Amino acid sequence: HLKSWLNDVKSILRSRNQQALIALACELPIRFSCFTTAVSLHASNVIGAGPKELGMLFTALAVSQGIGMPLGSWLADRTAGAKKWMVVPGGLVSSVFFASLAFATSLEQFIAAMAIQGFCG
Repeated sequence: HLKSWLNDVKSILRSRNQQALIALACELPIRFSCFTTAVSLHASNVIGAGPKELGMLFTALAVSQGIGMPLGSWLADRTAGAKKWMVVPGGLVSSVFFASLAFATSLEQFIAAMAIQGFCG
């Protein structure tokens, strides 16, 4: 049983689409770890963010995800074929705004970057 299972898994893992999905699945926990540690520490250091401000950052992320996810799902359901044209640009925009947090110098910039990440990610 193990040998046949390994053969099935190997063929699945050779697929570039499956590799992309696995990478995408790994990205979320890594990004969340960065949010809860590095981004929080950076915001505290740069703008003196305390619990209220950090709560606003994570609320902006959550609310925008709550808006973006159903919209993305709705679009995906109405589109035939591969969804790469939707996933890749959204992921790139989300990643660019994640990186932009390194240059944020105000609460508004932090909130905007978090909201755009949530909507596109």
